[in-house]
Amino acid sequence: MNDNKHNIYFKHVVHTINRDDIVKKIEISESTKKPLLVKVGFDPTSMNLHVGHSILFNKLSEFQRMGHLIIFIIGDFTTQVGDPTGRNKLRPILSSKKIRRNSNSFYKQAMAFLNKKQTIFKYNSEWFNYLKLKDILNIASNFSLQQLLERSDFMSRFKYHQTISMHEMLYPLLQGYDSFIIGADIEIGGTDQLFNLVAGRHVMKKFGYSPQGVMTLPIIEGLDAHFNNGHLKGKKMSKSFNNSISLFDDPFTKFRKIMSIHDELMWKYYKIFFSYSTSDIVLIKSSDDHIKGEKIKLAVKMLGSTIGFKIGMKAMKKFNQFFGRSDAIEDKNIFTITIKDDPNLNLIDILFKYKYVKSRSEAKRLIRQKGLYLNNNIVKDLNVTLDSKQMNSIRIGKKIRANIQFSLSNLKFSSE
Repeated sequence: MNDNKHNIYFKHVVHTINRDDIVKKIEISESTKKPLLVKVGFDPTSMNLHVGHSILFNKLSEFQRMGHLIIFIIGDFTTQVGDPTGRNKLRPILSSKKIRRNSNSFYKQAMAFLNKKQTIFKYNSEWFNYLKLKDILNIASNFSLQQLLERSDFMSRFKYHQTISMHEMLYPLLQGYDSFIIGADIEIGGTDQLFNLVAGRHVMKKFGYSPQGVMTLPIIEGLDAHFNNGHLKGKKMSKSFNNSISLFDDPFTKFRKIMSIHDELMWKYYKIFFSYSTSDIVLIKSSDDHIKGEKIKLAVKMLGSTIGFKIGMKAMKKFNQFFGRSDAIEDKNIFTITIKDDPNLNLIDILFKYKYVKSRSEAKRLIRQKGLYLNNNIVKDLNVTLDSKQMNSIRIGKKIRANIQFSLSNLKFSSE
């Protein structure tokens, strides 16, 4: 097997355990014409996959193009346990009805990326529903409490006296048991899943099986990521954190969400989703095109890669019509407000809160002087409110503009 072929398998991979073993599995597969079983697992905690998941699906598609099979585990049983990865508190348990609904949605979305003939779907309730207590105790005997507490999320919660439920501690063992049941050759997941993936190797060895190879892929920060002291900081993209771009958001919503990300996150998206090198990024930064132009290109490319470039171009036109063609968007002025009680927000309060005016009196003076515009109309009412069911465009005088975007229970406030 040549090195170029190796690169296809390991491109964008962050952790590999262990590479020599994985290469050997691939070589045996090629010589015997027997495809590898590549495992990936999802707990259906929500209805929608997000763009971060496309990193994983692209890798799975690469394995399929090389002739291998994907074993897609839908964790309908383990969802009731709750993956503690990256959590500083107990994850809420979903009802069986929601789990079934989300599982069906996951299947449909996954098949937009994967070859149906090379994909096997399994629900882990198929084996866990029939395990007896002695079987679970046998699995648990393979791990020590010290090993489980080495997890950063458990360690943090233990340190700050936050609840760690016993059923959460079983989660990595159960995920590892999935690998044993299906006989996985390789398991692929995000970097945050490394502990769980390694648990699969451990369980397989304890039961006398050849351990699966492990590959992790980068996870991306969500819409709330910010740049602080030279570093990009923020929670991982997740529906649970309300900072995600769903794979099948309507095109305009998806486009404007991409346009709202921090500049530094944009460059990371270029690298991960479209394989841009550091030198490519440096060249782009030195060009005359403004940062907004690069974000527009990114948004069109991201929509084009999933739902088509024509749709991406239409979303761009709609975005430009609504938000105008200003040369700059200052991402540092993007805020998220959670609408709690009253969905109708007072415009004067918003302008004051986000320092577009020095005082409420100044905002009222602007209205009296006919210098404040809402959706291209002069504001005349001092008590004007914003309806959370629609989008609003605000202009103060000739230069200062603000775009207020509503999404579910969140209000996006960006200025240009």
